[in-house]
Amino acid sequence: MHFLLSFLPLFILILFLGVLKISPKYAAFISLLSAIIIAVLFFNQNLFLIFMSLLEGVVFTLWPMIIVLFAALFSYNFIIETKRIDIIKKFITSFSEEKSVLVLILVWGFGNLLEGIAGYGTPVIIPAGIMIALGFNPFFSAFICLLANTVPSAYGAVGIPAITVSIITDLDPNIMSAFVASQLLPFAIIIPFILVLLTEKSFKKALKYLPETLAASLGFSISYFLVAFFLGPELPIIVGSLVVITLVIIVTSLRKKAAKRALLQDKEVELKNISSGEIINSFSVYFFVLILITLVSPLFPEIKNALDSINSSIKFYPGEEGKILTFYWLTNPGVLILMAVLITIFIDTLKQKKNYSVLWISLTKTFKTIKSPSILLILVVSFATIMRYSGMIKILAEQTAIATGSLYPLFSSAIGALGAFITGSSISSCILFGEFQKHVAMNLGINEYWLISANLAGGTIGKTLSPYKIAVALASVGLYGQESKLLRKSFYYCFVFVAILGLMTFFFSGISDAIISVLSH
Repeated sequence: MHFLLSFLPLFILILFLGVLKISPKYAAFISLLSAIIIAVLFFNQNLFLIFMSLLEGVVFTLWPMIIVLFAALFSYNFIIETKRIDIIKKFITSFSEEKSVLVLILVWGFGNLLEGIAGYGTPVIIPAGIMIALGFNPFFSAFICLLANTVPSAYGAVGIPAITVSIITDLDPNIMSAFVASQLLPFAIIIPFILVLLTEKSFKKALKYLPETLAASLGFSISYFLVAFFLGPELPIIVGSLVVITLVIIVTSLRKKAAKRALLQDKEVELKNISSGEIINSFSVYFFVLILITLVSPLFPEIKNALDSINSSIKFYPGEEGKILTFYWLTNPGVLILMAVLITIFIDTLKQKKNYSVLWISLTKTFKTIKSPSILLILVVSFATIMRYSGMIKILAEQTAIATGSLYPLFSSAIGALGAFITGSSISSCILFGEFQKHVAMNLGINEYWLISANLAGGTIGKTLSPYKIAVALASVGLYGQESKLLRKSFYYCFVFVAILGLMTFFFSGISDAIISVLSH
């Protein structure tokens, strides 16, 4: 009986979002309301405990989640309003007119950079728009950008998904980062090859771009893995994407030079019209984000520990079950992104470039954009908090562990994918099922990092099938009414990816101890 009652709020969310297609905000609100009613009537939660649970959910959502999302979107809007994005576009597209090379630079390089800095649809919207301007088919542009935005979203918006699930489950975000990187590494290696093969529609033609594809694949996977493994979740995608852009450009330039094929004249002119100073200035926000986050990473423990000491801790939910939330005021990624923008504005001011009006426009656009996702996040986090403190998640986990036994790891990533499919977000999937995965792991005697990271990895894949993400992708290229076509085309790849991830989670859980051992040294 209690198992069915515990499952009912989740069922309502799945029904309203997946079947009835109700707006995510309203579906989340109704699910939250049902969870509150069930918690009060059947799980001994009084109104005071409900209020404290909700208060914790709201505060936790505001910091660190929404502050990071706000800062990421604000930095992106600032880059657009200062016209830096135009220079970045010209710079990226000036090295080749060959479609596969452009896909690697734009989609796997620049798209991943946007995911690492901003997330929230920018890795699909911006590269897809540029691709259409360069002559790509609109549907293909939406599809390939959506497909590429799998691996990087685990560390999107300066690592917020990995950081969020770590805080929710009381685990170390740096260790979580290493586990997620280990599970997603095979996909990081193979996706660039899939992108080129889809672009060329021929294995033989795709072989022509093997050097660039290898550069994009190995350059990204090695750099992203090392950063995620040893430095934490904030920088892997930012570093990996910059490495991809650099290596693909170098390899392409060297091949053209070796074959005595100069760049097209119009491209040469376009490059001549862009000075090195303009290029550096256009990427300045990203450079400062990179520097600041590196300084507060484990690479500089003295700086990190000193700044981490400036924090506040508070406990909302009473009793032993209540979690102590710690707010780091200076090392939060959102604060660091805002600092990077302010440094850039200060430098612009020294150069007599007044950006005060641009600053206001960027802030206004950010507030308008962030309102709806913020409300949705608050509702989803509050929903998960009520279920956790009432004991619903624990009951679901115990019964699932009994039903599946040792076979459960086969399905752990699929549950993460389901959560992301429903909510359109790997973050929301972690919020819904992170605690659940932890309790299942404890019941089965499996390393909790391994199952929770499988949930996050599965969520990065499942979100590409989300009706919300598909709608964003199609809207970005001006296509409507082709949702089912894009869903079918994406489904096969996502199904295979999730199946492979499930098999990896089942057969290779033994490497968990090895990862912990390496990190402890």
